[in-house]
Amino acid sequence: MGDLSKCEPLPTDVETLNQKVQGWIMQQGCRKVAQLVGNLNTMSQVNAFAEKSGMRDILRAFNIKRTAELWLDMK
Repeated sequence: MGDLSKCEPLPTDVETLNQKVQGWIMQQGCRKVAQLVGNLNTMSQVNAFAEKSGMRDILRAFNIKRTAELWLDMK
């Protein structure tokens, strides 16, 4: 689980870096990654990145830790 809860909305150039990280995560065999975010704008951005890269089932952003943990535990 990653913690982006202190981040403001992400700059647009973060999308390219995020796609590289997502690719690396998949290569490492991770099944799911939950990102904790501090506000809905950042959550929306991270989820949009995952949607665009086809990783929506693997990577999601949450603003509540317990919800993220529940999603990670789902099979």
